[in-house]
Amino acid sequence: MIFSVHRALLRLLFRIRHYRSRLLSPQVIIALLLIGSSLWAMSGDVSPLTALAAPHTSQATESPASGLAVSVLSPTPTAQIRPSVGTTPTSSTGQPLVSSTPSTTPTPVPTSTPLPAATPTTALTSNGTLSLPAGSQISPYLFGTNLGLFDGNDQVLTSSTTRTLLAQMRIPIIRMPVRSNLSDAVEVQAAQAIKQIGAAPLVILHGAVDTNALADDTRVINYINGVFGSSATVYYELGNEEDLGGVNASRYVASWNSLVPQLKQLAPNARFIGPVNFQYNGSYLQTFLQQANPRPDIVSWHEYTCDDSWTQDVCISHIDNWTKHINDARSMMTSTIGSALPIMITEYNYAPNANPNDGKANDAAFMTTWTTKALQTLAADNIYGAMQYSVTNTAIPMINSSGTATTQGTVLAALYQALLTQGHLITPTALPTTAVTPTNTPTPTVAVTPTDTPIPTIGVTPTDTPSPTPTPSPAATPSPTPSPTATPTSKATATPTPKATATPETTATPTATPTKTPVVTSTPTASSTSTVTPTATPTPPVSNTE
Repeated sequence: MIFSVHRALLRLLFRIRHYRSRLLSPQVIIALLLIGSSLWAMSGDVSPLTALAAPHTSQATESPASGLAVSVLSPTPTAQIRPSVGTTPTSSTGQPLVSSTPSTTPTPVPTSTPLPAATPTTALTSNGTLSLPAGSQISPYLFGTNLGLFDGNDQVLTSSTTRTLLAQMRIPIIRMPVRSNLSDAVEVQAAQAIKQIGAAPLVILHGAVDTNALADDTRVINYINGVFGSSATVYYELGNEEDLGGVNASRYVASWNSLVPQLKQLAPNARFIGPVNFQYNGSYLQTFLQQANPRPDIVSWHEYTCDDSWTQDVCISHIDNWTKHINDARSMMTSTIGSALPIMITEYNYAPNANPNDGKANDAAFMTTWTTKALQTLAADNIYGAMQYSVTNTAIPMINSSGTATTQGTVLAALYQALLTQGHLITPTALPTTAVTPTNTPTPTVAVTPTDTPIPTIGVTPTDTPSPTPTPSPAATPSPTPSPTATPTSKATATPTPKATATPETTATPTATPTKTPVVTSTPTASSTSTVTPTATPTPPVSNTE
């Protein structure tokens, strides 16, 4: 046996010397490695080459905490993402795939990973991005606007192009002022324009500052009934920023309790709104709610974020105050009357005294950012309705004097369309109108002063296409005692004069004069016979829970 091994070794040495040039070939080296590996395996150790050559056929298991499928036997575990609601994806080592805290080295996120159902959805437009929680249900009245209506030459009344564009933009609700300098004919024409556009009307009634308010408001409701029908849902605000004119909460609520019970009899399906403060005032609102009879269907106030002289950053950052106001109002309503009523912000924009060259109104990037954040805030706060100020004839119009959409108008229309397409816009739950609560002391009735010429109702037959504006006879227009109102009544200057605006929490309030003055613009003249087919826009009744 030993002799045979010795002879084999001699032959091997002979061949090594004969074939020494071939020994360094790769094939020989690999063969020697395999021989050595086999001898090692015979000793009971596991070869690392076996692990490297073996395919990954191990069964994946799922981590219950993260919803990840991982290969548990792989030398370097790989993760397959399975979206799970309410969890942070983690790897097999327990580390999160997406860090929840800022890091100097960004953690790569797999681009093929689908978003979980509970993450926010995004309405993407060419003008801005509106992020909302998945399944959000938003009132379409969030995208409303105001008529300027400073006189009978308002662009909405004189330009069929403007009315057509408003219908195409699907503006769902339009707020309409009534002014002492306007004739009934002009106000009827404005109501007809709102109906032609296909929007719901929100009409501002005379309040405590008008000594002949009941007669004036009766006339207004009668002609609104003539345009929209007495069974239609029309929104009425009592007064406009009367706190700015010196009307305290007690005086306002006394006017409410005197007028609204009688006005409700003229418009049983109407929704009545108060106290219409020029900015959020929690104590004023609380006093109103404690004493109002009937209780309002909706509460309202106005929101502006800065003065025209303030920086862009301040104007944008103060939008955050709106959420504080809304949360405070809801908390106060719940503690005061047991429930949170719907909220309308019936005027909003960045400044009440804006002017066309203030470095903001004429900056498209600012207007895009500001408008997008404002609408995102109002939507996230589940506001029942909001009205941009204003559609035309002011420094920050939605539609300019040539009849085309401004930056703000374009952003608003694009976001509305995106949310409509994604199914976020819904019709809120119906709510019966509030009733007067009987008390031991009856609410006094304000008598209408008799006149030789009774207050007529201007009859207008409601049609899908409004007929030309009726022209009432001069005798049909009563002459109420002139009284100051909280709304602008003149366009005497081309430079807007500020009103006292919402005071930011961290910045001193600039000196301001409490008026909104329209910008003098050249209004295009267009045929009033143009007919616009109203766009089907949801007309939600008021919900008691927003």
